[in-house]
Amino acid sequence: MKYYLDTNIWVAAFIAKHPQHISSKQLIADCLEQNIEIVTSAHCLAEVYSVLTKLPGAFRIPLEMAVKLIESNIINKCRLVDLTYTEYVEIINDAAYKNLVSGAIFDGLHIKAALKAEVNIIYTNNLGDFRRFDIPERIILSSPDLMH
Repeated sequence: MKYYLDTNIWVAAFIAKHPQHISSKQLIADCLEQNIEIVTSAHCLAEVYSVLTKLPGAFRIPLEMAVKLIESNIINKCRLVDLTYTEYVEIINDAAYKNLVSGAIFDGLHIKAALKAEVNIIYTNNLGDFRRFDIPERIILSSPDLMH
């Protein structure tokens, strides 16, 4: 089994006061305990860093801690998938064709990386955002809140 974890899963797992903290953290723990391969995109590293270091007030993570969280929990425990220039262009064209703007492109990049890694399940806390892109029926789209 291979699970793809979206940026918002990692952010929720790292922020104790996040509404999906418990379910996201449990998903990661379950994957590690059950030897399920965790996959995410190299792009996700930058997104996680960006979000953790720009959160408002008490939620903001210090820069050094953000780097340590990313290294110890994502880089050292996951398979990271890189996308090619051509794959970026395909997602940009797909987003434009679907009239999707702004950060929607990042969901498309996550889906493209998940497809490239041939995962079984994509986990996100934003199911609606991901449904805007075409996901083959062989891949399940789910949320950690739906697990328990």
